[in-house]
Amino acid sequence: MLERIAGDLVRAAESLAREELGLDKRHYGQMVYIPVIVTNATLYACRVSPGQVDLSSGAVPDSSRFERVDAIRFRKPLPSEVQHLPASYESLAEGITLKERSAIVVNVAHLSEWLAKVRERQRSPSSFGRFPWAHLQ
Repeated sequence: MLERIAGDLVRAAESLAREELGLDKRHYGQMVYIPVIVTNATLYACRVSPGQVDLSSGAVPDSSRFERVDAIRFRKPLPSEVQHLPASYESLAEGITLKERSAIVVNVAHLSEWLAKVRERQRSPSSFGRFPWAHLQ
């Protein structure tokens, strides 16, 4: 379900950005569109080496560490209107990486803190670097 919601949200953000770029009179500078899913679910991140995951069962070893997080990035090759044709990459792995999109999932209890981070970063957009969402998890 998260994949479907994130895919719809990514396409909606792209559509909004495209529409706004088409406006004749824009009175502001560069914009960053970040697809965000707000949830009341408690979020956890699992720190585990991918090689330690049992692929037949999906089980992670007992040594895996789970930590509670306020927000997390959901990253996956999601449907997008941004096209990357096979001629633009040299391997399937590179093609998959180019098609990767992100959505941030934020726990509602921490939404105002997360938005404050966004506002802080917005003051200096160049501080985002190439991928702004990497700084907002």
